[in-house]
Amino acid sequence: MAVGITLLEKTGDNPRNTLVLFDRFRNRKLTYSKVHTCDFDVERNLTPGEGFSTVALDTACGEVQVGAMICFDREFPESARILMLQGAELILVPNACPMEINRLSQIRARAFENMLAIATCNYPEGVPDCNGGSSVFDGVAYLPELEGSRDTCILQAGGAEGIYYGGTRPEAASPLPGDRSPWQCLPASEEIRPSDGNGHPSAFCPQGLSGMRGAYRRFPPSGLTLKR
Repeated sequence: MAVGITLLEKTGDNPRNTLVLFDRFRNRKLTYSKVHTCDFDVERNLTPGEGFSTVALDTACGEVQVGAMICFDREFPESARILMLQGAELILVPNACPMEINRLSQIRARAFENMLAIATCNYPEGVPDCNGGSSVFDGVAYLPELEGSRDTCILQAGGAEGIYYGGTRPEAASPLPGDRSPWQCLPASEEIRPSDGNGHPSAFCPQGLSGMRGAYRRFPPSGLTLKR
């Protein structure tokens, strides 16, 4: 699996808020530093990143083009648009703030307007100014086999810690070890139920973080697992 970690990167006088992505062969593939830093609290001391970039991530199901935004970056439509124009199919978004209806709607819009997937990993309840709510939106509102639109949210976590797996579609999902459904959360403390009237499931379970660790798995075509 591919693993993304966040850290404070030493650069000159002030550090950067940085994500490092390793592929399934332990190769360092992407280093991204938050471009839009906030001008308040201790974050005003961070050094902004210099730009956005994508990388071809090798997975068991083929290459997927991956980029990243960090927290406040998602507030700006240009962030996701730049990554889309660079060929991004999936954007990873480490986050540290309340994921309420407006921010969730914002991420949904970024995925939909650019027709790509966005996986957000947020800190759980109990961490100051955070409430969980990690999510995955695949950005595809219309499928040829459906008469109308579908819910682009394929995973919406609650506030507690946990590890989650979500698939793009039930028929495309790879089996998990044992008898677990590819739509099932680990641990599965709540039922899996459809996210819309078209029968496309979504995981409604506690939020996917264990301290600073969480996980998403996007099944074919990408077959990617993200951990934070």
